Amino acid sequence: MLHRMVNLLKLLLMTLSVVACLSTNVSELATLKLEAKPGTIRPVLSKVLELRCSVQNKNWESLDQSKTTPTTQQSTSQQSLWNDTVNSFDDSKWESSSSQGQAEFSRLLTLVVTKLNTETGENETIASVTGCETPVIEKKFLNTLQVLGSTEGSPRGGEQGYLTLTWNTPIKKHAGYFTCEAYALNSNKHPVSLNASLQVKAVQPQISDVVNFISTLDKYIFDMKAKVTEVYEENKKLREQARELASKNEQILKRMDSRGDWPRYLARGDD
Repeated sequence: MLHRMVNLLKLLLMTLSVVACLSTNVSELATLKLEAKPGTIRPVLSKVLELRCSVQNKNWESLDQSKTTPTTQQSTSQQSLWNDTVNSFDDSKWESSSSQGQAEFSRLLTLVVTKLNTETGENETIASVTGCETPVIEKKFLNTLQVLGSTEGSPRGGEQGYLTLTWNTPIKKHAGYFTCEAYALNSNKHPVSLNASLQVKAVQPQISDVVNFISTLDKYIFDMKAKVTEVYEENKKLREQARELASKNEQILKRMDSRGDWPRYLARGDD
């Protein structure tokens, strides 16, 4: 009974937090989708783990991506490094899970992503997004991941809201059972919710994976050394040009001193 009262209180607070938001009510059945890329982490080999929770609602159009997507730092090199385009394994496949049912989501209130704590048997909240607020990462998980999300739409069409969690260079402890929960109001202002869960696994790399990774890393280091040498030679040329200009400038000044041109030069400057 107490647990139910706590949940109702949380939902009431969520409702109050979105009163000021100017979102369009949509009376359409929604489905909750939870995706992970990759579905299986290979420590050391996997560069990124991305977990994405989204409310699928065909009535919603995409938002302006410049306002909802983070900027990506581009390489300063004119040509991509060999290691930037080649992987020894495929990490691009999405694993996905959807809610068993549908619900009428007139106004989406909040999205929450939790992870099962295998020691306590309880779900721990990792991150959430509510109303017009920016996504929030719980204190325990700060500085371990990046979060992006909104309950007012998504860069992808047909999504009423989304919450994306990203781990760089994920390791075994980042795997586990994840659950996404969506809370909303229907057209009658009654609270409704959906949830979806999936498991992200972690496996030890095979010997062949490690061999391929080392080979890739060696080639990457070789390319980096070549680029460093290229930059060094370019800087060397620039330094030589700077010395030549300094030498010419010094010669001009000496000739002006020997001819006594400084008074006339300064006089022209005064004019």
